[in-house]
Amino acid sequence: KIKRKLKLVSMKGAGSKSASAVFDIEEDGNLKFESEATSKSKLSICGLCKAPILEEPEYYLDMPFHHNHVKIYMKLAGAFGQARVSDVGPSGVIDAAFFFVDVVGLSDPALSVRRQIEKIEALNDMIGHCETFKKASDKRVLPTGDGMAIGFMLSPESPLQLGIDLHHALKKYNTHTNKEDGSFLDVRIGLASGSVFIVNDVNSNQNIWGPGIIFARRVMDVGDGGHILLAGPLAESLLTLDDKYKGMINLLGDYQVKHGQIIKIYSAYSGNEFGNSVIPARFKS
Repeated sequence: KIKRKLKLVSMKGAGSKSASAVFDIEEDGNLKFESEATSKSKLSICGLCKAPILEEPEYYLDMPFHHNHVKIYMKLAGAFGQARVSDVGPSGVIDAAFFFVDVVGLSDPALSVRRQIEKIEALNDMIGHCETFKKASDKRVLPTGDGMAIGFMLSPESPLQLGIDLHHALKKYNTHTNKEDGSFLDVRIGLASGSVFIVNDVNSNQNIWGPGIIFARRVMDVGDGGHILLAGPLAESLLTLDDKYKGMINLLGDYQVKHGQIIKIYSAYSGNEFGNSVIPARFKS
């Protein structure tokens, strides 16, 4: 037998809703239509959000999608080289808290390539030994060349705690360095929360991409060496979560980032323990 699908688009002289009917052509030439219940049990599953598709699906790379999800999937696939979005729930997105760090002055032409590599390796090693990093089973790490982005899927406190851990490690590390020979290691950190997709890269490793991680990068870009800056939503969430944060998270004010977007930025610091209490240069300009 041969399976076919018939779609009713319109009916002259009568109002109608576009619908499809699936039927088999039997060996004797008769048509056998599937019942409505059988058709519903065979609904296509969206390749992005993994939810059943109640309307006529739209196909891309032989995968069915909701009509409004095809462009989103194509954008992700383009960014990750035909990546396929992992099953992360009915919405296809997750909310996470992000830690974004880079090495200050790494592109300085006065630094040798070997010195640059030493700094990157030292940063990676310090973060890898931080207790917050080691204990978090819900994290996703995305190397960025001169630093890294880390998404924590469950705990909004983890990014700030990791920043504090890293500053303690840097303090010990820099007792054996000096600024004259370029060995001193300085970083800036941006923290934010927001939505992201979890996607598989070309090596089938899971990675993260989306507004949340971009937001953390923009917050970090505002800072100078030693700063731990937080986007408003994450900072305000922590301030309501525990009173201990009221003594370390301080409002800097509103700042205009790319595309004219204005965001509220906070700075986390505590004396000589961690952070930088000086207002970032970009706020002064």
